[in-house]
Amino acid sequence: MKKKVLLIPLVLLLAVSLIACAAPAPSPAPAPAPEKPTYSWRMAQSHPDPKTSKFRAAEMMCERSKELSGGRINITHYPGDLLGDYMYTTEQVAKGTIELNLSVIPTVMDPRLNAASISYVVFDFDAAKAAFGSGGWAIEMFNDIAESVNWKIVGIFPEAFNQIISRYEFRPVPQEIKPKAIKLRTMAMETEKLMGESLGFSPIVIPWSELFMALQTGVVDGASGMILREDILRMFDDALQPDAYMYKFDYFFSTYWLVMNLDLWNSLSLEDQQIMSQVGNEAVDWVWGQLEEEEAACRVAIDELGWTLVELTPEEKAICVKAVREAQWPYMEKMVGKALMDKIRENAQVPPGG
Repeated sequence: MKKKVLLIPLVLLLAVSLIACAAPAPSPAPAPAPEKPTYSWRMAQSHPDPKTSKFRAAEMMCERSKELSGGRINITHYPGDLLGDYMYTTEQVAKGTIELNLSVIPTVMDPRLNAASISYVVFDFDAAKAAFGSGGWAIEMFNDIAESVNWKIVGIFPEAFNQIISRYEFRPVPQEIKPKAIKLRTMAMETEKLMGESLGFSPIVIPWSELFMALQTGVVDGASGMILREDILRMFDDALQPDAYMYKFDYFFSTYWLVMNLDLWNSLSLEDQQIMSQVGNEAVDWVWGQLEEEEAACRVAIDELGWTLVELTPEEKAICVKAVREAQWPYMEKMVGKALMDKIRENAQVPPGG
């Protein structure tokens, strides 16, 4: 009887031991999530004036990238060519020694980039926004070209339509301009020369740094590449007065691009790519909103300084568009290729009257 009593505890102990052995071991604590990377980047930017939308947009993007990333993405803004002129800094972005650059785009990196300097693709703000605004038809086209240079376009920023200033009054159509033999300063670009000649001017290449003196002394009678902005008027007011005219040809819509090193972009997480895309889109949208304000301020300055603003009629605009496209676009097709020019022709703004 005693043996049976002793066996019962032993059986119970064995059963408990077996149950304990069969129970699964507790799961190990999950590994902590890896820390998200942090970045310190440099953004070169060509304009030194804190009042301009370009400078302010760059500052805005530095702040927003830090805010949206929780302090992980830190961008330092170097304005006014502090890291070198735009030719140098855009090349360094392609090499990866500078991470970001905001400026006009040099065409030497890829001849197809000359597509960004074609005249009379668009000539009013609605058409310009359809091309260069968020989701615009030109964005994808230029991104494909930029990738060949090892750039990622984070944003294409609007600047303004290009105009012509002169000390002479004339009707702004080629047949009226040509007999006057007006000497027009242009940039050292064949596209500018063809534009000037097709409008009836006599183009002369003058460096920007010598333009004021050239206007003041009569070496040239006018200049292309001007934008409807107050600082431009004030810069050349003394050189042209007592007779100063700005002709609103709207022959070219100038932009500046924020480009990032493509290898760096591809190394970012999807989250960080989305942050940078949002930062760029917000800044671009903000600059578009500034254009009307800047033009309004310029019109006030025109009145204050005594300039005459000459706005082309729809008929005059149509004549100029036809003349420039016929002269310049075949040349541009040789530079950028037929496929690219076909894309531009397909989307280009239709001139008044068809």
